[in-house]
Amino acid sequence: QASNLRRRWLRAMADDWDPFADPADVATPVLEKPLLDDVLATKVGEQPNDEAKVPVRPLPPIVGRPIRMLCLHGTCSNSMITRMQMATFAQVARGRVECLYVDGLLPAPDDPGIQTMKEQMLKISGGHELREYCRYQLDPDTGSAGVVRKYDGIDEALQHLRRFCSANAPIDGIFGFSQGSNIANLLVADALHGQATELADVRFVVHNCSGIPGWAEQKPELYEQALAIPCLVIGGGPADAEMDGKPRRWQDIGKLYASPTFTEHDGGHQPFPRGREEKKEFASRLLDFVSTAAGAS
Repeated sequence: QASNLRRRWLRAMADDWDPFADPADVATPVLEKPLLDDVLATKVGEQPNDEAKVPVRPLPPIVGRPIRMLCLHGTCSNSMITRMQMATFAQVARGRVECLYVDGLLPAPDDPGIQTMKEQMLKISGGHELREYCRYQLDPDTGSAGVVRKYDGIDEALQHLRRFCSANAPIDGIFGFSQGSNIANLLVADALHGQATELADVRFVVHNCSGIPGWAEQKPELYEQALAIPCLVIGGGPADAEMDGKPRRWQDIGKLYASPTFTEHDGGHQPFPRGREEKKEFASRLLDFVSTAAGAS
């Protein structure tokens, strides 16, 4: 079994293998001008229009150790798959960023709408159980996950992640993909409001392929003010469609922050572009953001 996992790992880092794409998807369109903004085009802590600045919290610089970044997986996934997805970044950031992975609290749901994805992800993970952090609420009209994401079990999910953060302190930043991105927003909001003391020194958050934040309506007390923390919001381009077939509104999560930075690749619903060189370039840009936002020296 160990050799099989190693083969899957090596294939995950190959030039053109994409274990997370739905075979039913059409080929990713090639954009004439890729919508990939420079991550550092906006200074960390400033609005793109320079009208507002994120208050600087008096945190000591990170010296003599790597940045520690919590990485949260998507729906119907697990920490093993996230490690595979983050392989290129881990290579680029070796010695500078330590990624920490945590499985969701719940088993993946028995939702017919994601059965094909479950079967694919089980193969990728070698049969390891697929998880999620909390249960997405179903749209009463379609019976699938609502386009505006709302969840059951938010408090339990936050407690689960806070326990992990406490046991693995310090946590300097959070990276979340898909559902993990949505939960990362709740976790950061919890921390900035003084409730998640385990994350009192969190310095940045990275959102990747987020949903429309209906959860903000469920926890309005956390969003009375814009979240003042360096935030990078990443989208997967036109190939990343929502449950209704329309382009994912990944930018919407940025409205919850005082000064978000936006960037985009064209790889669809996955953390990084598909091509090997494109992944490396994007990972390097992500590393620049993380290093600057964390104040590492």
